Amino acid sequence: MIIVLLSRKGKFERYISLVSKVYKGFDTKTSSGILKGAVWAFVDGIITAVIILSLYMLFK
Repeated sequence: MIIVLLSRKGKFERYISLVSKVYKGFDTKTSSGILKGAVWAFVDGIITAVIILSLYMLFK
């Protein structure tokens, strides 16, 4: 949320551009774009957690 607020002031333009390429539909100018980015980040977090947990259980 902080990045979205700062992007509206012209900060983090390169970072926002990179994130919008990875998370399709992410846009800091619309509420639906922010929601799409949040959903993508949530799914990305779940996938990352499953991978890390699997590696942990494998080497435990």
